[in-house]
Amino acid sequence: MALQPYVVDTFAERFPRPLATLQRRYGGGGRHYHNWDHIRALLAHAASVRDSLADPGAVELAIYFHDAVYNPLSRQNETKSAALARRVLATQVPTPQVDRVVTLILATAGHTLPPDVDEATKRDASFFLDMDLSILGAGEETYDHYELQIRKEYWMVPRPLFRRARCTVLQGFLGRDRLYFTDYFYAKWEATARANLRRAVASLSGEPAAG
Repeated sequence: MALQPYVVDTFAERFPRPLATLQRRYGGGGRHYHNWDHIRALLAHAASVRDSLADPGAVELAIYFHDAVYNPLSRQNETKSAALARRVLATQVPTPQVDRVVTLILATAGHTLPPDVDEATKRDASFFLDMDLSILGAGEETYDHYELQIRKEYWMVPRPLFRRARCTVLQGFLGRDRLYFTDYFYAKWEATARANLRRAVASLSGEPAAG
């Protein structure tokens, strides 16, 4: 009998062991932002747009697994997280849905929409990537705390080098035509996110924030 697509709200019931393993991973001592609170926040955002998602189950699974492997100094986190998701889900979730989960996770590497996918997957990726950047559009206090959390995750990087590298990352986001792909999250977060990014870049570079 063909496996039924995974649907939201059943993760704990269907995957108790993987859930416990993921919680341990996200509870690692070096995770100050990329922890279980981040997962819970994304799940809440996903619930708010559930009716707009083509495959809400795939989006939820991608949320759970997308930062499962996290080494601040590695460029393989997304690839390894996607591989872990495929390995864990392979025998319990239909292959096409696992493929969508993997596609969504890999898209977080550059926070760009995946090429050569159907429109439904691209739409889900738009929502998923927007939710993953929701922190950029948070209030000033929350955003500033996030920047402190990121610095703690990169504690091993000398401060001058971290400031330059972080500036480059944030300026890269500011250089985009828009930070959020979906009209829904664009209207909700774009203006605040850009203000936060300008403030952060100014603080890191020691220059006044641009208007």
